[in-house]
Amino acid sequence: MLSARAGHPPRGSEQRLGWQCLALEVDDIDDALRSLKLQGVEAAWGPVKRADYARAEIRDPDGNPIELRQWTRRKG
Repeated sequence: MLSARAGHPPRGSEQRLGWQCLALEVDDIDDALRSLKLQGVEAAWGPVKRADYARAEIRDPDGNPIELRQWTRRKG
């Protein structure tokens, strides 16, 4: 489980080389955000819900973004 450090500065907006965002697939975006909130991790934004997916973002203790994704309709 991720944890947050209170008062940690947000990630800077400057361009960086390497990865920009880690994305994790979750089964239920609302349950994931609720569980994270109980651990002190707030959403930076979201959830944004569309027909095919739902997305939200949290931040790690260093301010790096971690996107949470739930696919609601799969092609097959």
